[in-house]
Amino acid sequence: MTAASSATRILVSGTAVFDGHTATMDQFPPNNPAYTLVLAVPLASPDAAALRQAVRAAAEAAFGPKVPSAIKLPIVEVDGQLQAKFRTKFQPERVDAARQPVAADAEITRGDRIAVVALVSPWEASGSKGVSLRMLAVQQVTAQPRRSAASLFAVQPVAHADPAVAATDDADDAFRFEEGTP
Repeated sequence: MTAASSATRILVSGTAVFDGHTATMDQFPPNNPAYTLVLAVPLASPDAAALRQAVRAAAEAAFGPKVPSAIKLPIVEVDGQLQAKFRTKFQPERVDAARQPVAADAEITRGDRIAVVALVSPWEASGSKGVSLRMLAVQQVTAQPRRSAASLFAVQPVAHADPAVAATDDADDAFRFEEGTP
């Protein structure tokens, strides 16, 4: 069975961990964009089980029932969640919670609740093997309020209570975050 013939479509919902659009001069053809989205799905959710099963089934269909450990998989368990990395070379369709089109440049940020339709597809290239999650469409179910990055840099110097430590510290080394900033 060829890798392309075993692609499966899946719908997964979770929380956005990372959304990125990159274009580098190293890609062929030059400036070919790539879209990446990392989604966190609680391990106890049905979506996590369905995603894990779909990735496993695609790997087994392409590479046999005993999937080698060298196979590159797009999912990993992190802090009680299944993180899945979705990619595509083409801009995915984007809709809001009411399934209305969203502007292509609208941001998806960490913490947004989203749903992703993707193809789970095995691949082989230059002796490497793996399974990819090729993003087809993204639904932004709920969006987190946007914050300015300036709030992340709201720091103030802190004086040390111990005079021996304070005497050896540079003023630039000791900072504390203002209350209310993450």
